[in-house]
Amino acid sequence: MEQKLERFLTWAKNNDAFIDSRINFVSNTDLGLLAKANEDISASKIFEVPSTICLGPDLARSTLKNYLRDDLYYDSGDELTTLLISKLKFDKSCEHSFGPYIDILPDKLSLPFYWNHQERSLVEDTDLKVILDRNFQKLVEEWHSLVESLIDKEKHLSFEAGLKADLNFYEEYITGKYDEYRLYEYLNKKIQSWTSFSAYVWSRSILMSRGFPYLLVAEDNSKPNLTKACLIPLFDILNHKSNSPIRWTPVMESGTGNVIFQLERGVKKGEQLFNNYGNKSNCELLLSYGFAEEKNPHDSASITLKIDDGNIFKKALAHGVKFFDGKNKIKDINLLTKGVNFQISNECLLPSNLIDFFAFVVQMKFEESIGLSLRMKLEAIAQVMNILENKVSLLKKNIPQIDGVDTQRWRYIKTYRNGQRLLFQKSLEKVLSFEKNILKKYKTRIFAFKSLLKIDRSFASAVTKGLRLISDQDITGLKMDDILLLWLVRIYNKDASPSNSFPAISEYGPLISLILTQFDAVKSSIDIDDADRSDYKDFYSSYVPELAERSPDVFAKGNWDLDTFIIADTVVDRIVYKRPANQELHFVSIIKIEE
Repeated sequence: MEQKLERFLTWAKNNDAFIDSRINFVSNTDLGLLAKANEDISASKIFEVPSTICLGPDLARSTLKNYLRDDLYYDSGDELTTLLISKLKFDKSCEHSFGPYIDILPDKLSLPFYWNHQERSLVEDTDLKVILDRNFQKLVEEWHSLVESLIDKEKHLSFEAGLKADLNFYEEYITGKYDEYRLYEYLNKKIQSWTSFSAYVWSRSILMSRGFPYLLVAEDNSKPNLTKACLIPLFDILNHKSNSPIRWTPVMESGTGNVIFQLERGVKKGEQLFNNYGNKSNCELLLSYGFAEEKNPHDSASITLKIDDGNIFKKALAHGVKFFDGKNKIKDINLLTKGVNFQISNECLLPSNLIDFFAFVVQMKFEESIGLSLRMKLEAIAQVMNILENKVSLLKKNIPQIDGVDTQRWRYIKTYRNGQRLLFQKSLEKVLSFEKNILKKYKTRIFAFKSLLKIDRSFASAVTKGLRLISDQDITGLKMDDILLLWLVRIYNKDASPSNSFPAISEYGPLISLILTQFDAVKSSIDIDDADRSDYKDFYSSYVPELAERSPDVFAKGNWDLDTFIIADTVVDRIVYKRPANQELHFVSIIKIEE
């Protein structure tokens, strides 16, 4: 590597690149090439690179012109630059002047494209795995579309034969003949053809991990150049460190035809010089560069949902809920039903649209005329909590270092998972705080069931006697969802109960009216069949006969048949909220709240 490095530095200087003499380049087993200060360096210019030795789309078009069809447009992204890198690296018949630079590019890469099955399994059920699979599939299709369109204007038979052999990979891949094991072997074996998919993956990985915005070397800042990448020799040797104060001066600004790299803060002797790839999460760093950063201040996580019902999105949009793809708003229902993403970061632990959207996911038909109801908001909070708790639980699992897993990759994966877990945990705490604020704000419209049980002593005593409990306190050890159904039917039958068996809870008059109103509403709209009755038969036989026999003043007055309990359970869905943190049950008034 030392000889290759020396040839590269000589090549760069011979092509009029400037390299600060106070910099020393060294090779590190884990980090590859890196730059260190051999004396104190103040804030200053350290590299100046001519655009003529940078690899980008303009050079790609001119170099590959004999392979590109005149009737096709080849300027949609980084395809041509990727193919150029492939040709310079793997086409032994290609004569070019970039040899010393190409030779220092690493043959073995650590990007997740090259991970084996065991390593990929460590990120199963994470954003990283989902994005990795999606990106790989896009890369396959991109390569196939590009390579299939290539021609050889010089009509070399060997090129046509090689192209046909390379395209055979695509046919086998789409028919499922490449599992993770075979794919790993294919991507990690020696590359023979510059038009092969393995060459394309390597070249795109190089462009992803070492690339810079093409605007730095472009001669204009037109829109087609905004999203493209290029390779800038020397610049790409420096490793990344978040918030490193550096400055890139593009060709259009320098006025010299060169792109300039400048330190904005001094570096001490012996310290490593760093680049700054931008504010990237560990997921982005792993996907594009193959590493993760401890305590990354720019880390992020996400909740991705796929909901096919477009009406939910229509209702949410109509009530002001906003959806984004990056910074761009999305209003297209067809796009939204393909998947919607909610980003979580240290700056935004609880996206405002997340709970508002879930409110319309859980909206019941009777609430459509209300808008955003209190129950919808609380139930949305419960749904989000459940998702976050599952995320935290999944990421808490220890991932032991097993045979076949590279030690450095294992460390980076642990760093990524720990960062994700921490963000989801912080987000969960934020949701818990948000729930407390909602409960406090609407405390006069929310009624705790356990408080009602303390007041309704006749009901508590009847349950204690009927179920042969030692004391009323033992009720809390029962399944409270079942006790709630019994109490609701008891309220429904209040007019049939003796006056002395019904609690004097005048302060809860609005709640009693709400319960009775909902019984009537459900009773007039619900159709009960034998399948419904079968679902409730075990519950009914476990409680009602014994309670009616031993506490008839409460449980044998009025209508206590099976259908009434089925109706009561639907009433629960409409007006009861179960707090996720402690499973306590609360009655919730049917009111519209602020959107």
